[in-house]
Formats: sequence, C-alpha cells, structure tokens
Amino acid sequence: MGADDVAPSPWAPSATCSRPQRPLPGRPLKLPQEKTTEEYGASSWRELRPGYHFPCFLNFSSWSPGLDSQAFRYVLHYYRTGRLHVMEQLCALSFLQEIQYWGIDELSIDSCCRDRYFRRKELSETLDFKKDTEDQESQHESEQDFSQGPCPTVRQKLWNILEKPGSSTAARIFGVISIIFVVVSIVNMALMSAELSWLDLQLLEILEYVCISWFTGEFVLRFLCVRDRCRFLRKVPNIIDLLAILPFYITLLVESLSGSQTTQELENVGRIVQVLRLLRALRMLKLGRHSTGLRSLGMTITQCYEEVGLLLLFLSVGISIFSTVEYFAEQSIPDTTFTSVPCAWWWATTSMTTVGY
Repeated sequence: MGADDVAPSPWAPSATCSRPQRPLPGRPLKLPQEKTTEEYGASSWRELRPGYHFPCFLNFSSWSPGLDSQAFRYVLHYYRTGRLHVMEQLCALSFLQEIQYWGIDELSIDSCCRDRYFRRKELSETLDFKKDTEDQESQHESEQDFSQGPCPTVRQKLWNILEKPGSSTAARIFGVISIIFVVVSIVNMALMSAELSWLDLQLLEILEYVCISWFTGEFVLRFLCVRDRCRFLRKVPNIIDLLAILPFYITLLVESLSGSQTTQELENVGRIVQVLRLLRALRMLKLGRHSTGLRSLGMTITQCYEEVGLLLLFLSVGISIFSTVEYFAEQSIPDTTFTSVPCAWWWATTSMTTVGY
C-alpha cells in the first residue's frame, strides 16, 4: 500500500451492510471539540455491552459540526450499560436529534429520566407550535395588500388599529374598549334573565342594542379592510364574531314576521327565539381575540386533539359499560328510573366525571 493510499474507514457505509455492525476495536474514534480532540480507543469498544451494536453510518471525516460531541458520552454509556440518561444541558429536541443520529430510539431512555424528558419535549413542541402559528399569522397579516381598492392608507391604518393592539396608542385604547363591551354584554345577558321591573328591562334592552351596534361595526370594518374576504370569513375568530351578532338580528326578524301568526305558531316561534338567544353565550369566546392565554389554550387543545379524543373514548367506553350494567341490574325493580340504557347514561356520566346528582 502506497503512502498516498488511505485505508477505508470502518465507519464508512458499505453496500453490503444489512445489519448494525460493531466498529473495529483497533480504530479509535476521535470526536472534535472546540480546542481539543476527545479520543475513544480500543478499550472503549471492548467495554460495549454484548448485544449492543453501533449502526452503519457515514465516515467520520464528514462529522457534522451541528452535533454535540459531549452527547456522545451518553451514547457510549448506553452501549456500555444499556441505560440511556438525558443530557440536561441540551434541549429535549436537540437531544432527540443526537440519539437518533447514533441509531437510538427515545423509548430507550431510562425510567429515571423518561418523565422529565417527555415533559420537556412536550413543552418544546408546544412552544414551537405556538411560534409557527404566530409566524403564520404574521405572514398572513403581512400579505394583506391594501394597495388594491379605495383609500389604501386609511384601510391599512384602520386594520392596524383593529388587529394589532400593540401597534399604537389608538389600537390599545380600541382593544380596551372592545373588551369592556364584551364583558358588559355578557353581564347584561345574564341580568336580562332575572326577574326585573319593566323599566329595568327596557334599560337592559337599550344596552343590548348598544353592544350589538359596537360588535356589528367592528365586524363590518374588519370585513371592509381585507382584500381576501372569503379567507377572512373562514377564520375561526371571525366566525365567532359573526355568530355573536347573527342571533340578535335573526331574533328581530323572526319576531317581526310573527305578528299575524296563530297561537301554535307563536309558541314555535318563541322556542326558536329562545334557542337563538342561547347562542348569545358565544360572545364569551370573543375574549379569545384579546387574551393571549385563551389563544394558547386553544392552540394547546388543537395540538393535543389526539390525546383529548383518546380521553373521550375511554370515558365513552366506561359510560357504556356501567350504564348497561346498571340497566340490567335494576330493570326488574318497580318504578325504576333506569328504563333503558340511554336513561342510565346520565347516571354513569355524572358518576364517572364526579359532577354529582
């Protein structure tokens, strides 16, 4: 072999490599650090636990500078002892990237570090999801083209006031006023259900008209400012705003058309009006537009929808089993309230969720 000939590295990928292989013990592994080189020689490989093999991967001459050489100590410790501990100095996602590079699954993490690792990983993923969502919203806002249409400067300033509370003093004042109207509307809706005098009810009706006028004007201004109005109507906050004001106008329309109806038809109209008034409770969701905490809660639920669905599935299975058992246990008792399995669902639900009777 000539002086210029270089022996193939035992770490280089092989075309015939079909299973994980152990590196040659005579070849030390050198990991570059900032100013020194840490060497793992033949003694390190002889200490590997039987049955643990390094995977075939790239030649170390192409060592990625993005990898942390300190994390290799944890990797080597795992291949020696079979116990993988978490490197606290690294972010959970970075540590996952490190061990995956060395062919180790995160399920191999030892039980003493597993819970802490998965909590940190979940927190990192939640923060990344929140950042991505905020970036998408910022990108969508930056894509708003106000040059098309009349009064582009006025529309852009108005949009900043409506959608960016921190952009100016006027935007902050508008945000505070909007929150006040939402809170007043919720309190007013609750007071209208109480037994009050005719004069008090009239005052509450006037206050309801004022709040609805504010919500309507706010929604119309947002609608007029945007260029892509179909996309605007598909966004969840705008759907909530629309559902918060539509029941009021539909109720007025139904009541105005029911003047010449019969008694039976009036009763049906009254039920429709009551259902529509129940939808006014959706105004509470308008606070999500002005609350970072509520938006974070919504993003968390969106991200963890699989876990929430699994929880509801377990709850549904338990309700079905216990309601069926209760029905067959008491169906022969006279005057029992469990006349069918659906009738026992409420009992099982209140029992399992500790709601109470």
